[in-house]
Amino acid sequence: MNCNYLGFSEIGHHDQALLEIGHQRSHIWKVSNNTSFRDISDRFGVAIGTAYKVFILIINLICRFKSEVIKLPNTLDEQRKTSEKFLASRRNPFPFVLGCIDGTHVQISQPLRDEVSFHNRKGTYSIIIQAIADSEMKFTEVFIGCPGRCYDAAVWQNSPFKRSIANRVIVIPNNYHPLGDGAYPLEMNLMVPYRNNGFLTTQQSKFNAVLSSTRVFVEQAFGILKKKFRILKFIEVQRPQLPKIIIKLFHNIIIMNEGTDSEIDEDLQDDNENNNTQEAIHQSGQRT
Repeated sequence: MNCNYLGFSEIGHHDQALLEIGHQRSHIWKVSNNTSFRDISDRFGVAIGTAYKVFILIINLICRFKSEVIKLPNTLDEQRKTSEKFLASRRNPFPFVLGCIDGTHVQISQPLRDEVSFHNRKGTYSIIIQAIADSEMKFTEVFIGCPGRCYDAAVWQNSPFKRSIANRVIVIPNNYHPLGDGAYPLEMNLMVPYRNNGFLTTQQSKFNAVLSSTRVFVEQAFGILKKKFRILKFIEVQRPQLPKIIIKLFHNIIIMNEGTDSEIDEDLQDDNENNNTQEAIHQSGQRT
């Protein structure tokens, strides 16, 4: 990560002293690994309190760039350009795509309240991250915090993006849509595959294949995210905003500066299996 990009020269002398190069490295190590501040203290030779202050300081600095880094395509021109980038990304692309939506789980410590709601099918506690990714694998919208017991369709119904569409805060033209998998319901502004009941026509199967090929961008984005930020392997419930900051800002800044790679985190396979199970449950996504 290019630390000059974060505007460190604009902060006070005390904070600049905290952000000497060794301390910056301790922050990068923290977000890249699931480790404690005690480990950071031993590894980089800094006090535990200093390591924590640096961690919070850099997060706050990066949050200054929220409006520059995270942006949904709201205007007609932005939506058209987003769709055109998706068209250029595949030999047989799905048309009129504004983004690809999916969910993934982040394991958390046992909540003090309502722990049953956070207990997922794997037997661990988790929160769900729902995100929309563009064709460059940058996240344009993130909704985090639904309990791990929820299905993707329920997360979608409670998401700010869904409410913004319903309240006309975000206006999506006819024929434009984000793409979801079979765990999501078919709606006017959400395109999902035909439910595979064993009797799909050739045309329906081809439709599903093209949709899936285009929608894979969000799975790849999650793969890159979990590969680079091992801190997302386990989150203390006392820091519920940390995953949102990492996903919305850190991830996109790296993509903007360094590009992407093609490696996918193995955890995604389990998430996709979960989605396939949900597909059989959510009849609202079935086409006729």
